[in-house]
Amino acid sequence: MLLTCPDCTGRVSSLATACPACGRPVGGAGGSPVQPQATRRVNAFRVALAIVSVVVGIILVRRVIRSKPPPFRTTPDRPLQKLG
Repeated sequence: MLLTCPDCTGRVSSLATACPACGRPVGGAGGSPVQPQATRRVNAFRVALAIVSVVVGIILVRRVIRSKPPPFRTTPDRPLQKLG
């Protein structure tokens, strides 16, 4: 499997000990392992989904906080009663 080097974006074999273009160690001592592109895409998708979820949540909470109560209240003994 070919991986992408995070330093030089060169192609690195998953069996290699270092990037042939820049010499960055692949895993082991002295460097972090190179992630496959598919894993990075999944992580980027998760981050984007989390950001969208937070923005939508903030919008919904603001709408609930700003919503006004209805001007009429219904009770069992009085079907329609004006508040205030």
